[in-house]
Amino acid sequence: FPKYAEERLREDGFFFIAEVSNNHLSDLERYKKIVLAAKESGAHAVKIQTYSADSLCLQLGKEKHQIRTGPWSGQSYWDLYRSMEVPRSWSLEVRDFAESIGIPIFSSPFSAIDVKFLSENKFSMLKVASGELACPELIDAIIQSNISFMASTGFADKYELDWLTGRLAHNKKSDQLWCLFNCVSNYPSGIEELNISKFNLIGKYCRRIGLSDHSTDSSSVLISLLANAKIFEKHITL
Repeated sequence: FPKYAEERLREDGFFFIAEVSNNHLSDLERYKKIVLAAKESGAHAVKIQTYSADSLCLQLGKEKHQIRTGPWSGQSYWDLYRSMEVPRSWSLEVRDFAESIGIPIFSSPFSAIDVKFLSENKFSMLKVASGELACPELIDAIIQSNISFMASTGFADKYELDWLTGRLAHNKKSDQLWCLFNCVSNYPSGIEELNISKFNLIGKYCRRIGLSDHSTDSSSVLISLLANAKIFEKHITL
């Protein structure tokens, strides 16, 4: 996957990733239709997520951990993730489908168990979500897997980026970090939330930078291109 992405960057000048997220609505056929839509839209690659509710949080004390704003307001985080989780085997079925139609695919793990599953099944690129960037167990599992990864920095500042790159350097695995994304962790996000100065910060830690975008139009992508971002991840649905 990294070699393919480098080739596309050289030839096209950018690399565009279609993010399925949970837009499959726990429907396998809809899942595959979204992957097909990504291929037909011209995306260079498609990204999925591999997790369980227990990968992300604990059921214990869920009544204290309620979502207070946005479309999922009133739910607990565990109940939300539980309603959206799908069997890990779907990651393999969807991967096989993506390969059959000719679009490369990779995934976001959310625990060491997820990393082990993806590694054993020959995924050659991972993506770390912004909320997981400073999770020692997850990062250590990725380092041990030797799989290249991208990472969003929505919640991260210089302290977390120093921690991440320091951990990689300590293990002599700095080359594993393939790209850092500026990411606004809000759904959907508005152009006024795009922090342009973040590109300058992340560019000090990785030579490939991009935007993981949750807005409903293309303006943030165009602005980020001017800020030297070359890799773009944008949510896709039917």
